[in-house]
Amino acid sequence: MLGSLNTQQRSICRKFILYKFLSSLFFIHVIWFHFYRRFITDQQIGILDGIAFAIGLCVEIPSGILADSYGRAKVVKLGHALAATGFAVQAFGNTFIELAIGQSVAMIGASCVSGADDALFFTKLKFESSSPHWRKLAIKSGQVVLIAQLASTIVGTILYGVDPRLPWIVSSIAFLGAAYIVWDVEEGDDQIVTQERFPFSDSLTRHLRTLRSGFFEFQSLALRRYVPIIITIEGIFYASEWGLLKLVLLDRFGFSPFLGGIVVSASVVATIGLLEIIHRFNHSISQRKIIILTALMTGLALVASIAPLGYWGLFVIVALGCGHITRPYVSEAVNFACDESARATVLSVASFLRTVPYIGLAPLIGFLNNKGLLFIFLVGWSALTILALIFFLWDETSQKRRNRISGSLTS
Repeated sequence: MLGSLNTQQRSICRKFILYKFLSSLFFIHVIWFHFYRRFITDQQIGILDGIAFAIGLCVEIPSGILADSYGRAKVVKLGHALAATGFAVQAFGNTFIELAIGQSVAMIGASCVSGADDALFFTKLKFESSSPHWRKLAIKSGQVVLIAQLASTIVGTILYGVDPRLPWIVSSIAFLGAAYIVWDVEEGDDQIVTQERFPFSDSLTRHLRTLRSGFFEFQSLALRRYVPIIITIEGIFYASEWGLLKLVLLDRFGFSPFLGGIVVSASVVATIGLLEIIHRFNHSISQRKIIILTALMTGLALVASIAPLGYWGLFVIVALGCGHITRPYVSEAVNFACDESARATVLSVASFLRTVPYIGLAPLIGFLNNKGLLFIFLVGWSALTILALIFFLWDETSQKRRNRISGSLTS
């Protein structure tokens, strides 16, 4: 891929890949649930997770607006600094309040980064809309993210055995490293927005207008079909990958923290291999096929989780990890459909749609798991996933029909 790019683009691509690697070193990936259990109950974990994600979501879209208005690089650096601080606070926490503060600060940092980093690099690269370069870079960076997760999962599990607080400390250092990598990646002169001084009420009105336009982008014919996909498929992937669901399922299937690390590692390896196949044959694998495949795998995996699978639950964890597959295609659709001046805002809205269900899902999963009723959630979300797929296919077909009719009338 790099061979067809100019020198500046190759340099930015390499920096983007390294940045993605460092910002994906979550050494707490598998052990955080067990670490929290040392101090609080499962139900408290669900409440804490929901509160922290709610606070992060309150920052999600405003951070995109600030990135578009005052500089994406500045917001990304700030976000990584806050995430590193949050991990450090959790590393030395012992109570519900201390852990909640640490997680909330980390989530605020993650929300600042979400959307702004992709918008920053996408703008710097200046790819043509007709080229597949961004999709290929997104797929390749997705593989790098998984490699980072695999390495940090294994190392984090080992560190947890030495001292339960070490994975948090090392994660904090990794995020500071990501901030350092992006330190000299700045907007070009043509992307810097000159800020005029407005009264507070006028500034608030302008930001609210930008926020509204970000949401309106997802009501357009080009993007509306992706909304249910983002909420259900990428939403459950988020709940599994970064939230409580995967760890609850690992515990449900009888995996110890050590075996859970092995299972998650196997899932990551399988997803890396699948992404490599898609990367090599991306010209012949359509977005439609990818979304159908991912939706069906997700729905079947959730339903299968009801059964007492034991160690066969490995295949459920692998299937739920396939949310990585849709991200490059959705990212490509959103980046090219939105206006440059509001790109970070629109990407933040996409991230908001992906993560907002988890505010309610985290305490719900914790509560249902405590009561032995987790199957209610598993069946319900599986049904929502299939409905999202049906809407996607229906809207895509309707759009093609409208285009044919419009073309006929024009000719």
